[in-house]
Amino acid sequence: MSNTEYESLWEQGCALLGERINLDGNPLSSPGFFERRRLRKASTLFQAAAKVEPENAAPLLFLGKIEERLGNVDACIEWLSQANELAPGNPIVALELGGALGRAGRHVESASMMGPVARLHPNDARIHVNLGLSLLMSGQVDRAVQAFENATRIEPEQATNAKLLNLACAVAKGSKAVPKSEREIFESV
Repeated sequence: MSNTEYESLWEQGCALLGERINLDGNPLSSPGFFERRRLRKASTLFQAAAKVEPENAAPLLFLGKIEERLGNVDACIEWLSQANELAPGNPIVALELGGALGRAGRHVESASMMGPVARLHPNDARIHVNLGLSLLMSGQVDRAVQAFENATRIEPEQATNAKLLNLACAVAKGSKAVPKSEREIFESV
């Protein structure tokens, strides 16, 4: 198996995906029959690419995103966890895995994984926001306030960062309940 074989599998898989997955963004709608078929075919190609280059996290990341799109949360988390093992500290992998864990209600696990990544990338506001969300939903309110303070310091022009900080402070004071989902959070800000 050669680098050329990997590149061919990678390119074929990416061509099938087009804009069918979304990295670090809003979830997409449920795919229809033909879109699901393309996603499954792309999955087969990325699995083959992962076998050709088992030390490369990229195919595993895309496999996780494909499973997310297909609605297979556990498989998504498994692929993204494998990608994270190969590329610990990679901000894209961490954001995707943290988000998937959060959507599965595994906020403590998400926060535990995101904390070290935030220390590796102290100037990436996205990581601090995601860490803060996980901390807040897991009831670690004081640490959530710190994470949102960091995000606000890094990106003071982002109004959402300040709103999240205000929400975390209100929860810390007891004037608001600990939110249990991202939906609850974003309805509050």
